[in-house]
Order: sequence, then structure tokens, then C-alpha cells
Amino acid sequence: METTRRMTEEDWRLRARRGEASDATSLVAIEQGAPERWIGMMSAQSGDEDGEYPVLTGVYVTPAFRGRVHGVADALLDHVSSWADGRGQCLRLYVYEHATPARRFYARHGFVNTGRTRALGFTEGSTLEMVRPLQSGFDAR
Repeated sequence: METTRRMTEEDWRLRARRGEASDATSLVAIEQGAPERWIGMMSAQSGDEDGEYPVLTGVYVTPAFRGRVHGVADALLDHVSSWADGRGQCLRLYVYEHATPARRFYARHGFVNTGRTRALGFTEGSTLEMVRPLQSGFDAR
């Protein structure tokens, strides 16, 4: 999505600060070197206006580190899933309807489309809700 592509590292750092809340998490993948740079991030929160179960809220991997060969998104999702486990029966997310690589990534990780959509508002198109059961399989609250 063009809006996401235009975000700078500082924009992503600001977005990652949402994970400082008690009901949220943000994880960052950092390329070591001089200087270090963020190559990906993923955030989640305990729930949103569409439900009480954990929801993925921010995902980005820089183009040079996308794909299975690098495993950045896989590693980030593993950590978010661990955080979400015990916080509900499933992990939810919304993905841009035309983001085919992202939709394939989520499907590969067991997410299925629920049929629920949400308008983006800032650009044309919609997002599609996808869900995946969590390992705990129960709501620990």
C-alpha cells in the first residue's frame, strides 16, 4: 500500500511505541551494523472495536528483507503469537485486499478469511479480516 511504503523509519518507531501499553506488544527486527537499522516490525494489541481477541495492528518488513529466505516476518509472527497465546482463542488481523503476498504469508501461517471487511478510509479499497486459532485454545482471562 502506498501510504505504508512512504512511512519512514521514524514513522515506524513512533508506531512501535504503541507496544508500550499494558495490553499491547511491538517487536522489531534490527540489522546489525553501522548504523543499525530497522528491517521489520510487528505490533499487536489485546482487542479492538471488532472483538476482544488479540489483533495484529502493525506489520512492516523492508523490501530487501521480505520473503522466506530471510524469515523476518516469520520470526516476528512467532513472537507475536507467543505473546497472544493465553489472551484469547484466536489471533486476528486485517490485511489490504490487494496485498496478495501478505495474504499468502498469513494463509501459510494458518490464517483464514472470515468474510468480514473494513473500509480503509484514507484510500480506496478494503481490508479483509483473517483469523488463526491460538495454541492455548481458550480465553485465559
